[in-house]
This record gives sequence, C-alpha cells and structure tokens, in this order.
Amino acid sequence: MNQLLRNGVSLIAGRILLSAARMLAALAVARLAGAESFGAYAFLLSLMGLAEWLVDFGQTDIAVRDIARRPHRRAATLAALARAKRWQ
Repeated sequence: MNQLLRNGVSLIAGRILLSAARMLAALAVARLAGAESFGAYAFLLSLMGLAEWLVDFGQTDIAVRDIARRPHRRAATLAALARAKRWQ
C-alpha cells in the first residue's frame, strides 16, 4: 500500500506542478504581451490541447493498463508506446 500511495502522490504532485507552470506562463504572456496577444495565445493553446487529446486518444492509459495486466511485457509495451508517440 505504501508504494501505491507514494506513486499516487507523485502523480498528483506532477499534475499540480505542470498546471502551475502553465498558469505562470499564461500570466507572463498576459502581462507582457497585452490582451490581444493573450487572446491569440489562449486560442492557440486550446487548439493544441484539442490536437493533443485527439492524437493521444487514450494510448497512454491503454499502455498503463496493459503493463499492469502483463508486467512481463513492460519493455515491449513501453517501446511500442514510444514509437507511436514519436510517429505522432
């Protein structure tokens, strides 16, 4: 249970840090570039987020589930996921 808790906390902390970094970058762009440029920046970020979601389409989640189901194939699954990500 300790390993599970530690992994969960690290995933949550990583997500929070990533969100905070994105927020700080958005604040810096808004402050330095002005409202019109920030609008274009926000629009571009929303398009990139949509494209990232469409390209990934759950592949990471599927790979994690597959590794949990068949841990002996971890290296092969991670290699296949890395190839798919590079191709995308």
